[in-house]
Amino acid sequence: MTWFESAGEALAGGGAPGPPVSRSVVDVALRESVRRDLTAGTEQGAATAVRMVWMADRLDTMRRLQADIDGPVRAAAAASAWR
Repeated sequence: MTWFESAGEALAGGGAPGPPVSRSVVDVALRESVRRDLTAGTEQGAATAVRMVWMADRLDTMRRLQADIDGPVRAAAAASAWR
């Protein structure tokens, strides 16, 4: 389950969300994927690597937003637990 899924469940009264995903986890996954595609030695592998870097930038934006809303989500989940 992703952090955003657990946050949604928490807001619906299903407990607290899990911890936000750290940047290091995302960076390691990206490096491994891009290295694999670039060492494949094909033009298609290089194109895939470029798309992956582009997507990683978008995912990093989501990760940063996740960190910004984590506190408010936890507060709202805690408040709904008291109802």
